[in-house]
Order: sequence, then C-alpha cells, then structure tokens
Amino acid sequence: MWVFTTAEAIALLESGSVTWISLDNDLGEGEPEGYTVACWIEERAYFGTLDRLEVFAHSDNTVANPKMRAAIKNARRYWAARES
Repeated sequence: MWVFTTAEAIALLESGSVTWISLDNDLGEGEPEGYTVACWIEERAYFGTLDRLEVFAHSDNTVANPKMRAAIKNARRYWAARES
C-alpha cells in the first residue's frame, strides 16, 4: 500500500497491520517529512507500543537519510532489548 503523507503512514502503523515499511524523506514542499515517521517509529519502539516491523529508508536526501537510518537502528535496538 502506498501512502503519501506522514499522517497516512502513522495512521496505518497505528492500525497494527503493517509488517514492513520503506520511508522516503521528501514528501512535498511544506509537508512533514519521512524523518518524522522514522522518529515516531523509534519512539514507539522505545516505549514498547509498536510491534517489531521491518523498516527501511530509501530516501536520496543526503542529510535526512542518515538521520532516518539512525532512528531505525535505535528502534531495532529497542525491539531487540524487549525481546531478550
């Protein structure tokens, strides 16, 4: 399923039906960015309110992509800590 805004992505994630997601950062001038979704995932993983899922960043944005990957790495670390 394709979504085009951070609000749509977060709503879908909240539904609990997502098993993997690939994020782009640049969603349009003046729109919240994919990094917002990556941070949302990271926060929910930290608090244990989002089940583990596969998360990828496919953005070509050279500034945002490393930040998104760091948030994803943290989420994976939080999930792993809860699973052990």
